[in-house]
Amino acid sequence: MKLQTKALKLKKSNFRKIKKQNLINKNILNYPTVQLFCRSERLATDIHDIFLRFSLNSKKTQHFKRGKLEYAIRLYGFDQLSKFTNRIGFNHPAKANKVTKTLEEGIKRARRSVW
Repeated sequence: MKLQTKALKLKKSNFRKIKKQNLINKNILNYPTVQLFCRSERLATDIHDIFLRFSLNSKKTQHFKRGKLEYAIRLYGFDQLSKFTNRIGFNHPAKANKVTKTLEEGIKRARRSVW
């Protein structure tokens, strides 16, 4: 009984700390992701198909946000990020700079792990 009541008394901040530690331990925070969100299923499907034509392995998911259905298209990893940058890219200079810095860091990290 006492263990159950202690578990129920944990605050939300404790759960956030635990969740953040798990993300850091799994090294997910350093894994690049390109995300696009929209409410139209047809638009999400079309963008997903376009990514497939560019040989980009994207994942389409759906979830509820503020009571409305929303679709997400995501690209994961350094390989997909470099393909996306070379084949499609960003028009916004700040995003383009962020992507190039992320790719450079990924190359440095890969060289360190090989040597």
